[in-house]
Amino acid sequence: MNKNSFFIIIILFILFFISIFFYNRNIYLEDEIIKIKDIIQSNHDNKLILLKNTQDIIKLNENVNKNIQSNVIILQKIQELEKKNKISDLELNTTKELIAQNIYSLNKTLQIINYDKNKIKQVVDKWKKIIGKIQCKKDDDDSQGSIIIFSALLQQNKSGLLTNYHVIESDKYSGEMDKCNINFTEGNLKLDNIFLKDNFEKIDKLDAVLINEDLPVPVPFKYNICKKDLALGSNILIIGYPKVGAQNSITVTEGIISGYEDGYYITSAKIGRGNSGGAAISVDNDCYMGIPTLVMKGKVANLGRILDIRKIIDN
Repeated sequence: MNKNSFFIIIILFILFFISIFFYNRNIYLEDEIIKIKDIIQSNHDNKLILLKNTQDIIKLNENVNKNIQSNVIILQKIQELEKKNKISDLELNTTKELIAQNIYSLNKTLQIINYDKNKIKQVVDKWKKIIGKIQCKKDDDDSQGSIIIFSALLQQNKSGLLTNYHVIESDKYSGEMDKCNINFTEGNLKLDNIFLKDNFEKIDKLDAVLINEDLPVPVPFKYNICKKDLALGSNILIIGYPKVGAQNSITVTEGIISGYEDGYYITSAKIGRGNSGGAAISVDNDCYMGIPTLVMKGKVANLGRILDIRKIIDN
């Protein structure tokens, strides 16, 4: 081997090693570049996360500030309420007392209502026994009304039935009906074919008549007449047999005394055709006021008229 060939071989080895070195170096540098890129990307992601966290922290801080402000407002309101409570303790106690008084009043009212209901029932049960239904006839003319056992009111043994004169008066013919049937549906007493001729007494100048008829059974209770003036607003009952009421039993309506005029009580209680001659009873005093007689019709309301029993007795 000559000297030149040897040098060439050495140079080639050197070049080979240099190329290997630079190849490995490139691979190393590429790996480092990739690592650097990853680091850069990671830093970028971390910056984004940091930015987001910063924004969340800002929002959280704002919410905290708002909550603090809300709590301050609530605290102020609590302090105001505490101040008011110090002032309103007396008012609270007063209110409690008023509520207790109202509850007591309501209970008393309920007791009164229940008492009134029971009393009304007792009054009706007592008086319905002496109030009857009267039906009169003359040829083709007929009438219907109510009637009461007058002797029971006077607490006398003699007989007598009281009603309005217009109940037995004929609308088609002059004078009175010929005969009447009377049925006390609640007292199990029935009087048929009562002939009116010379068997009645018309009360002078009043729409009232006394029918003289013996009763087959005694009157069961004592019945009182209202001898004193009754106060306006007093509760009353109208008991009788109106045509619009029950056909086979007594009908009761209630109202108050609305006024007094020319011997008549004025009442808000409903009085219908057929109630005439029946009974108006004072609930509070359990006494007979007089005969439901007529109704005065107004533009707004109708008010009944009750003929005062004291006017009848005076005559």
